[in-house]
Amino acid sequence: MKKIILSLMLLAPFFFSSCEEAKELTGAMEFTIGDESYEFPVATFVKKDGRTTITTTNVENTATISFKGITTTKYALGVGSNLEEVILNIGNLDKAENVFIFFPTGGINDSYISLYGSLIITEYTDKKIVGTFAGVGITKEDAAQVEGFEDIIKAKKKDFSGTFTAKAVN
Repeated sequence: MKKIILSLMLLAPFFFSSCEEAKELTGAMEFTIGDESYEFPVATFVKKDGRTTITTTNVENTATISFKGITTTKYALGVGSNLEEVILNIGNLDKAENVFIFFPTGGINDSYISLYGSLIITEYTDKKIVGTFAGVGITKEDAAQVEGFEDIIKAKKKDFSGTFTAKAVN
């Protein structure tokens, strides 16, 4: 009986805590790509050699934000600050310093990458990062089409935006 009461005492705070408190324990990420919304109950980060990588997954889908920096500031995502710059720099998409990538269950061709946008880090400590992000991106399949690339980007691009709280990986 003592074990049951002890177990209930240990678990009770989890049943009566709010979503905000849960986010403080595990982190979280939510974002929208086009008309599709995604919510992830856990988000973690690692920092190494001046680079920060935030990752979240729900087994079906995975999202990653990777940026060169370890401070609170505004970072540019992708390979330009507007569509014209992206078209000029599209050959360097795989070399972007700061990027938002989404990997859905559909496969590698359905993966989505930021073309341009911004990442705003409002809190950065050894244990937690908080921020928002927004911009424009495209799927890998659409980006692979070279002929008429400018028209493809204009027709296939999708806006993205989201928020996150990521916890350090111990």
